[in-house]
Amino acid sequence: SSSQLKSIAKRLLMVAGSLEPEASIVSANLVESNLCGHDSHGVGYLPEYIKTAQAGRLVPNQSLNVEVDSGPIIVANAGRGYGQVMGQQAINLGISRAKELGLCAVSLHSSHHLGRIGSYAEQCVDSGLASIHFTNVAGHHPLVAPYRGTVARLGTNPFTASFPAPQGKQPIILDMATSQVALGKIRNAFQSGNEVPYGLIIDHNGKDSNDPSVMFPNIQRGKTTGSSTVASINESKASSSSNNNETEIGALLSAAAHKGYGLALMCELFGGIATGGPTVAPHHIRPPCILNSMFTIIFDPIKTSGGHTSSLESLYNEVEKLELYIKSCEIRQQDDLENEGHVFPGERANKNRIKRSNFLTLDNGTWSSLLDAASSLGIENEILDLKK
Repeated sequence: SSSQLKSIAKRLLMVAGSLEPEASIVSANLVESNLCGHDSHGVGYLPEYIKTAQAGRLVPNQSLNVEVDSGPIIVANAGRGYGQVMGQQAINLGISRAKELGLCAVSLHSSHHLGRIGSYAEQCVDSGLASIHFTNVAGHHPLVAPYRGTVARLGTNPFTASFPAPQGKQPIILDMATSQVALGKIRNAFQSGNEVPYGLIIDHNGKDSNDPSVMFPNIQRGKTTGSSTVASINESKASSSSNNNETEIGALLSAAAHKGYGLALMCELFGGIATGGPTVAPHHIRPPCILNSMFTIIFDPIKTSGGHTSSLESLYNEVEKLELYIKSCEIRQQDDLENEGHVFPGERANKNRIKRSNFLTLDNGTWSSLLDAASSLGIENEILDLKK
């Protein structure tokens, strides 16, 4: 169950050095990702978090350092603290300021992995605000080839946007990697021994591939690869570097060709440079670990409408009319093999929450890596007891 998984995650985090409040926030965030159907950002990340903390590249119980607080601009340094905590705190500051002024720009830099960016969009819509988030991924070797490129030069750099809804209505939340898929989805296929469709990845020669292992050469399936496998990729990079061949690793492809590449670049510019954080360029230190910086614009859509709407209800009335119009379009059956119909951003995650609320499954590779992490902390039997 989700409660069991939270208990397991929380215990692993606390033994790895987090105090109870931090462990609660991080574990809840990871399990929520699993509940939403985003297993690529779920508890499978824990083994990597623990390794990174043990190596001193992730700082448990870090305090958010607000470097600039000037009207509608807030700049905060996360100091490699747990992103789920640093991000939540930074967005809360932005929400308060946006409620006061109507708009706030929040620059958060140098955070350890922020996790599912959609969770910060959810914070905003829960407060009746809209948001736009540009996030970059640095701190380790790049994962995504630029359009027409043969090797990786960018991160999966998610773009996220949200629009609020009245109580009881479904907010609209777009949360997407700018690569064809997140690396974690390739990891899931690798752990399960499955191929992936062509058009998602290329091998180290820049050739199309359906073999997920091109992203993880020399890595044993099902053993401590975590969910993002960034640590594993860095191990492979180190190995390939010793052989004077730093391009041994494959790469993810950009979403929608040049369009996804362009959006990824803007996420790098806004999320990295505009926040004062590191970019993926090699002159920045790669510890290695997952470093995220995020540029967020939070605003009150009632105020930005210039008085044309007076409440969330009247604002959402326009949204509902737009939704009805869009969803009245006839479905191309070849694009809807599961008979979902038209889906607005955020609807699928909400359906997954309901579907998975009482029962969650983990692939064998992820569970094995969690047990390996527990064993490294000396609590494997305790984690097995929590699973019962």
